[in-house]
Amino acid sequence: MNIYMKNNILLLFTFIIFGCIEDKGNYEYNPVRDLEIKNLTSITLSVGETVTLIPKVIIRYDKTETALENVEYEWLVEHEVVGREPSLVYTGKEYGSYDCMLRIIDPLTKVVSYMDFEISVISKYNSGILILSEENGQAQLSMIRSKYMQDTIIYDGEWKNVYSIENDGDKLRGKPIFMQEHWVYSDGGEISLGEITVLTEENGKILVQELNGNTLKRETYIEQEFKDGKVPLNFAPKSVLHTDFDSFILDKSGEVYIRRSSVNTAYHTGYFADNIKLWGGKNFSDLIFTQYNMVNGVLALEINEKGKRDYVGIYSDYWRQESNLKRLNIIGGYYNNHFKDLDDEILWCDWRALDDYYTSGMSIVTITQSGDYILHCFDMDQADRRSGKWNVLNSKKINLTKEKGIANLKGMCTNKKMNYTYYWDDYTIYALENWYNTDFFEVKKFDKKIVAVSDYSVWDRIWKKRLSALIIGFEDGSVEIWEIERGDAAKLKNKVYTSKNCFGNIKNIISKVGYCFDFFNH
Repeated sequence: MNIYMKNNILLLFTFIIFGCIEDKGNYEYNPVRDLEIKNLTSITLSVGETVTLIPKVIIRYDKTETALENVEYEWLVEHEVVGREPSLVYTGKEYGSYDCMLRIIDPLTKVVSYMDFEISVISKYNSGILILSEENGQAQLSMIRSKYMQDTIIYDGEWKNVYSIENDGDKLRGKPIFMQEHWVYSDGGEISLGEITVLTEENGKILVQELNGNTLKRETYIEQEFKDGKVPLNFAPKSVLHTDFDSFILDKSGEVYIRRSSVNTAYHTGYFADNIKLWGGKNFSDLIFTQYNMVNGVLALEINEKGKRDYVGIYSDYWRQESNLKRLNIIGGYYNNHFKDLDDEILWCDWRALDDYYTSGMSIVTITQSGDYILHCFDMDQADRRSGKWNVLNSKKINLTKEKGIANLKGMCTNKKMNYTYYWDDYTIYALENWYNTDFFEVKKFDKKIVAVSDYSVWDRIWKKRLSALIIGFEDGSVEIWEIERGDAAKLKNKVYTSKNCFGNIKNIISKVGYCFDFFNH
């Protein structure tokens, strides 16, 4: 017998021996299952606000979604363990965004699962509706807070006379005129929390003050922002316009005073001076805010040699400080006569976004000497500092009185993301679609007198949806918020909020943007 046969016999014998051993069925298996954490998403809350996070742990694909018991929890905020209970009570203490994680251990398999989320702590005044009104002869500023919650907006806070609340009982001086929000930008284009400019009138003098966008506390009066406190003789501000680097004061005399901020990410740096005037003291009648960060220009109405007004542009680029404040000629080609020798009085103006990143639309309503309301709507290309030209892509003037039958127009605003312009008389809101300027709609009729309307347009980048609403102020001092149909800006979907307070005689309503990465408003 050779060695190969011996090995084969030995191997066969081994198989026979082990094959006779009884299988007792005593194998050990590790159970495998996949857990899912539900009812936990990134959240936003205000400083001082407390939220309780109560997640639900289930077995993935369990149609009954039965909550598992005896799960071990570990909550982490910025990589530090802050709790080991099934729920987390969290209070926002400081502004900022915080990386968070919930880590869980399956009681059966001991497998660890986790879920990342984010907690953003913001000012309670970050975004919402600001209402400038008059009560008992005194200006007051109030607010309705808004929050963005996934694919919708909720309104969950209301403060009447919030200015006095945040300014140790002080009152806004004088009677209300109007307000606006303005921003500063980082080099990456992000928009910092906007400040609020409020204009009031006291004893025939216009007062201009700046409010902090986080706290609504007063930062300064405009007179305090002149170098060495040297206010021009007979200084009488008519309006104020802010871009990220530049601020402009239009005086009643027609002169424009300018200030260049020394830091592009801060407010109130640099000074106005009575010897620094736009283009050596050229006279103007109006300054008009445009979608500044995209088109690099601000519209103005300059008084020409004949005493009439022409549209001009002011180049104001936040990337190139040395290129700013150049005069831009409006080049309209076929439409040139729409921008020259203007006689009509400007009543209202507002910009509107277009699909093209480098264009911006404007809607301006004027009134003729005979009382006709004229809508001038036009689209502008990006301003060109090299040629000194600002090109008009298209322009149209519509006689709203003769063509649309509006004889008693009270105001206008635009839907920034859906390219509609809204108008209202005492009881009815109308809309005009601005692509072709032909479709005119009656949006809604109310049984209360309308005194102010503002658009609230938000582009939700995560959910890829447009969220829009109209904020409507009434003569009785109430405010209603109506959601706009997402596919049709000429329809109001439903009323989502009615104010709890009477705000008195409402003069001006704006939607406060707050911190964002997109221009979606104003």
